[in-house]
Amino acid sequence: MNFFSATVAERIDENQRQQITNSEREEYKVHAFRPMGQLCVTVLTDNEYPSRVAFSLATKIFDEFTKRYSRPQYISATDKLELPVLSDYIKSYQDPKQMDGMMKIQQELDETTAVVRKTIEQLVDRGDSLNSLVDKSSKLSTTSKSFYKTAQKTNSCCIVM
Repeated sequence: MNFFSATVAERIDENQRQQITNSEREEYKVHAFRPMGQLCVTVLTDNEYPSRVAFSLATKIFDEFTKRYSRPQYISATDKLELPVLSDYIKSYQDPKQMDGMMKIQQELDETTAVVRKTIEQLVDRGDSLNSLVDKSSKLSTTSKSFYKTAQKTNSCCIVM
């Protein structure tokens, strides 16, 4: 993976973002971001991880790195340069829905849509139930009128004095 990331970093142009899938194993993607000069940030993710979130992470890593180290420092460095916040970023970006506002809003919209659909289904069921009750009430009213008329006819032939 280090070789793959290094190769991608060498081949990406300045001010460019690229997403590359390893052709041998399509288990992961490399998201490469070279905002300026010799610095290139690569983020390795699985295939399901959203690109927008991976590039957001790359941008944050770049910003933190350039705040911590000046250009002469990273150009002349012979050892690895540490970035303490990197592990915190990696932990916080494990759940992309929490780190991407658009995904968070989409998830909330999906949940709201599900609730609205369920409510509409319940209203339709209630409407069917109300229609059924109205029909039964009409039948009962018709039957009771018929019973009343029959009772009146029956009672009219037998007048008690």
